[in-house]
Amino acid sequence: MSDTQNSNPMAPQSQPRKGRRMSLQDWQAGGGVNGEWRTEVPRAEQLRKAQMEALESELMKPRSPWGACSLANGIVWPNQSGGEPHLLTEIKLFELTGEEYNLLNDEDSTYYAKVHAILGNCIKQVATKDGAVTITDPRIIANLPYSMMFLDRLLVMYALRRLAQGDVYPFVHVCPKCKKDDLYAVDLRSIGVTPMEDPLKRTFTTVLPSGAVATWHVLCGSDERGLTELKEADRKKNSLTNSVAARVDSLTFEFPERKTVQMAAMSLPQKVKEVNKLGGRDIQHLWDQFDEVEGDLDSKVDLKCKFCSHEFSTETHTRGEGFFFPLLLLRNWKKNSSSV
Repeated sequence: MSDTQNSNPMAPQSQPRKGRRMSLQDWQAGGGVNGEWRTEVPRAEQLRKAQMEALESELMKPRSPWGACSLANGIVWPNQSGGEPHLLTEIKLFELTGEEYNLLNDEDSTYYAKVHAILGNCIKQVATKDGAVTITDPRIIANLPYSMMFLDRLLVMYALRRLAQGDVYPFVHVCPKCKKDDLYAVDLRSIGVTPMEDPLKRTFTTVLPSGAVATWHVLCGSDERGLTELKEADRKKNSLTNSVAARVDSLTFEFPERKTVQMAAMSLPQKVKEVNKLGGRDIQHLWDQFDEVEGDLDSKVDLKCKFCSHEFSTETHTRGEGFFFPLLLLRNWKKNSSSV
């Protein structure tokens, strides 16, 4: 998963996801493509131009402004009858308009603030799978991103991008071996999702390797807002533990004496001070627990450089120019690339 302060900075690199390769004919028929542009000398330039035209045609196809998606983990919603909470998973969306594109282009806003505003604007209905609970009040919907887990917010952003621009995501990437950049594309339908095992369970207790005990909750939009509000110096100084502290509600230490620290009401900087008292094994164990519980979006794809045939992997992410502005990326690529 990318685009997030939720990502585990201590996690080992996973194996790249194998993307689905598509021919030019499939592409022209409305499909997508993962991986390298298929170019062969001496027809390379001719074929690349045809591919570029096919990609532009796909991006310009007429589409309905309305769409839908399902959340992986859902929003826990109180049951007015006092029973088990409801799980809101079904989303109806309206495409991004000029207002949302202005937000994306606003250099003075944080990425979190942009995503929160876009979701609040573009989500038009949230419901349970069985339709027992349906929310359409825009005042309620505007605050729902605070209750959404990162994975779900990211899924909605992917859904909005596909609604507005289609499934093909073009991007420029530099080969790590020969250092030459090239234009690639990925089919966003190939992105894999791993949901939580029990989406209604949001708080957990973990015994750490040192013997300390941590109670913690899954990271939601309200927690991430706190992370974005940290001073830049604090973000850099505690880059490994800020996201840990945002989740932890209490710590029971065994050494040098047994002591329980209630942290739920603390400010985030205060919580970071307590988390920083943990050893490295404890912090790593908490990250492993977060990764295991909170679900994941597998956005990795493997690529092959057409210049040196080196194979490498990268991740798709919503901050790339080609994600919400693919035609702008193609236009700039045409101007700047001598190989097109």
